[in-house]
Amino acid sequence: MLTYGEFTKMGFKLDFIKFKELLLFAENQLNIKVRRYYEFHDLKTDLEFRKNAYKRAIAFQILYMDKQAVSTADDVANKPTSVSQSIGGTSVSKSFGSNSSSSGSNSAETSAISLEALNQLSGTGLLSRGICYD
Repeated sequence: MLTYGEFTKMGFKLDFIKFKELLLFAENQLNIKVRRYYEFHDLKTDLEFRKNAYKRAIAFQILYMDKQAVSTADDVANKPTSVSQSIGGTSVSKSFGSNSSSSGSNSAETSAISLEALNQLSGTGLLSRGICYD
């Protein structure tokens, strides 16, 4: 759906091999959020603003996955929430926030989706959870 040329034209930088590795994962994660809309509708003939927003969301999702070193919700759920290192009498800890399993939330809610990708989809109707009565 998103080409490497479109990705770089948006101003994003990532080598082609990494882009190709993460593209399918990014599309799969966003497909879940948009209720598989583009499995039933043609992206090429969709409204220009929605098509562009979806492609930007994929681009941001790719960058997020690369930066966070995650590809799936399992990767997010299993990522450590803190790292500690001790040398002699000195100890340093880095906290990354809490994952769903440590916060007591339902682990089925764990998501690998970038907040910026969701922001790109906002206002497009793709995140709507309404019921169609056709």
